[in-house]
Amino acid sequence: MNNILVVFTGGTIGATVQNGVIDVETNSNEYKLISLYKEQYSCENIKFKTIEPLNILSENLNPRAWTSIIESIEKEDLKQYDGIILTHGTDTLAYTSSLLSIYFNSLELPLILVSSDFTLDKKTANGLINFDAAIKLIQTKNEKGIFVSYANINENPKIHFGSKLMTSLPLDCYFMSIKNKPYLEYKNNEFITIDNTKPDIEINKHLQPIFSDKVLLIKPFPGLNYDIYNLDNIDVIVHDLYHSGTACTSSEWGDKYSLIPFLDKCKKKDIKVYLAAIESSDESYQSTKELIDAGAEIIFDKTIEMVYGNVLINFKHKNLMSQVKSMSKNKNINLYHATQLKEFELYCKEQKLLSREAIAKKLDNFTKFFTDEKDKELNIWNKVFGNLNDFGKNFNQYQYSIPNAYGPICLVFLENIWDTIENPVFTERSITTKNYKCISNANGFLDKNQFIKNSIEVSFDNEIIISDSTIKEIIIDPLFIDKSYLIDKVTKLTDELGIQRTKVKIRNLDKLKLKNLENLTKWSNKLEGKLITKNENLLKSVPEELKEFYNKLNNTGKHILASWLTYLYSGTLNILNNNLEFNEIDYSEDNEQVNKIKHEIKSLEYSKYWIENDLASIEALIYQEIGMDKCYRMDISKLENELYEVNSKIELLIEEMDGISRY
Repeated sequence: MNNILVVFTGGTIGATVQNGVIDVETNSNEYKLISLYKEQYSCENIKFKTIEPLNILSENLNPRAWTSIIESIEKEDLKQYDGIILTHGTDTLAYTSSLLSIYFNSLELPLILVSSDFTLDKKTANGLINFDAAIKLIQTKNEKGIFVSYANINENPKIHFGSKLMTSLPLDCYFMSIKNKPYLEYKNNEFITIDNTKPDIEINKHLQPIFSDKVLLIKPFPGLNYDIYNLDNIDVIVHDLYHSGTACTSSEWGDKYSLIPFLDKCKKKDIKVYLAAIESSDESYQSTKELIDAGAEIIFDKTIEMVYGNVLINFKHKNLMSQVKSMSKNKNINLYHATQLKEFELYCKEQKLLSREAIAKKLDNFTKFFTDEKDKELNIWNKVFGNLNDFGKNFNQYQYSIPNAYGPICLVFLENIWDTIENPVFTERSITTKNYKCISNANGFLDKNQFIKNSIEVSFDNEIIISDSTIKEIIIDPLFIDKSYLIDKVTKLTDELGIQRTKVKIRNLDKLKLKNLENLTKWSNKLEGKLITKNENLLKSVPEELKEFYNKLNNTGKHILASWLTYLYSGTLNILNNNLEFNEIDYSEDNEQVNKIKHEIKSLEYSKYWIENDLASIEALIYQEIGMDKCYRMDISKLENELYEVNSKIELLIEEMDGISRY
């Protein structure tokens, strides 16, 4: 049994003729295409499911219609289908086949567009023949990707790669691929290969079905006056060329008729101009060379429909990055990446932020995340991930919150990093969740109060450099491990990279959160990576001080906590052989007073560390600005007084504790 999803969008193949006017059919109880096919062809082993995201004549197509088509297909569980057939009008068939080829660049089943030269009630219409060839392709060929099934008049049906199909010739309904070389011909109930050269399409699995409305497509003709174009609301231009890859470059009839001055005008307005279609060759016309010298970007060996589709979908993405860079200056949009000590050591060794795939290859015992298998399934294992917010700050801001589950070390990058990031995809919520949402406009980063949302994730293709020129700060959770602060271990690594010490900061937690963090860390060490979600008996190991905290968490909070406990043990505690330096508390009556003093001393030691860190930051600023103003002097004096008071309190507490111990 072949399960086929049929996506109806209108067009002549779904139209009728009434009173001499062709229009889409809207009142049919059953799609005429399928009912006629069942009458004339065997359908014993075929099961159709139909959807209709829109019903228009294709000359009325708008890029937003592509959004509807794509979203309707993506809502389906495509694993249950052997193939997809999409009905479409002939007028814009090549534009849609090209656009879908770009968007569904890694589709694992065949999606075949079919059209009809006449309405199906005419005996000469080729709609049923095209539909049958598409079904036979699904049944007999192990294909995946985007195709078009079409039979020209007095010819056998041809299967075209969607990205190679060109718009039909005027006054005709004749379709062909580049150089008139389709992929297959369906003849005598079998497919014959004509040209199996696979299309050269960039694999990008994170495109968004949102298209720029500021793209101008220009067709050349004798006497084309470029002065008629208002460029005030244009971001990019796709300029078609004559069949030989040429356009007018002569100013003999006036500059307004030459593409060369027009390119210069676009350059001054920062408008990108792409020229197509032209075949790559060692030889070219003089006019083509002049266009290249004038700075035009020529796209070789692609149809104009393919170039136009690429610009529509990708330039919206580039425009988003421009917004990000602009907002990073006034909204403080930074890239955050939290990690465990184990991975941070690798980052410092490689001097760059790595993808999960790269980490797994370089570290045999890397910190395994619950989402790893999902990342592989979605083919994002090779992506680098980050966020637009510091999840760790929530722990101190909210009463019942968890530290950053991904790790106690949070790298914050400077705004210049956005210039180096390749193919970023921004989503609200993690891309591994079912309800994630792609963001196409930077305003989607902001909540109702114009603050950056906590849930914005970004993934991208390249590994970015970690250095003093790219790091804004590194925020460390106040963990005391292996007889030293975690921040000391991080500082030792960053020193080797030449990152200023003033950029490495300890996260400031109040006493309650500090106590919670200590207890959570103990619990992580005690669990040794075991999952509390699968071992209910392990809940008994919850420290008494955490039971109220744990019970107040909702299911999401408990899931995040499970991640935090597991990841911390695997990625930070375990690497240090669990040699934790905690003041283990003996709650017997004899030691209760001593233990309270020990806790107070520990809190004061953290305060001391923050004060010293702030002093170092001010001293660095003074050094950089070569001078000390009144404000700095007041700050230093205040901090020095605070430090003196803290040291005095610690000394008094130590004396008090010694006195208790003697007696």
